[in-house]
Amino acid sequence: EYKGEEKQEKMYWSGRPEVGTVKGDYYTDTIDFEDGYIGTADVVMDGDKLVLVEFDERGPDDYYSETWAGQTKRTSGYANFKAENDRTNVTLVTIVNGMTILEDQMMKNNSLTGDFVSVKGSSNSVRRGFIPLAEKIDGEIKKGTTLTYQAVTKDLGDGLFARLIIIKDKDSGKITEAKYNEFFAVTKDEIKNE
Repeated sequence: EYKGEEKQEKMYWSGRPEVGTVKGDYYTDTIDFEDGYIGTADVVMDGDKLVLVEFDERGPDDYYSETWAGQTKRTSGYANFKAENDRTNVTLVTIVNGMTILEDQMMKNNSLTGDFVSVKGSSNSVRRGFIPLAEKIDGEIKKGTTLTYQAVTKDLGDGLFARLIIIKDKDSGKITEAKYNEFFAVTKDEIKNE
């Protein structure tokens, strides 16, 4: 069991996208898997190659901590909140680890379906939310999509990263959605300006 400074040094997670460009056919969906827990997934395919899988989860509006009621978990302070919980003293993982470990397995297998390992502490979200959601999207991929996805993630320096996502309709060529976000580096040491 780990506590205090030793625990903080051993815990690691990152919901930040990798630097670079991602392009392809875009699929997205949600699932309500446990009375208000909403799983989301963005999937991008380039032909038959999986080029992006990105999960997130939003807690219910009646979540026991008002601060995190109805909030997303991947890039908010939710993982920090859970890292302070005694439950993570043994597992050293947060929900973000559960998401990224599952995504990594899917990317390596080039498949949204299969026998995937989940980490202790986020197995409910993975088994009841993300895996069924990925299977649902896998069925949608067989039908095709009218949407394309292009994202660019850049390192702005000093521990700050920027990401721009453009979703377009193939038929009209029009942008249906544009999203911009900024991400901090994983460790405080990388962030130059407090």
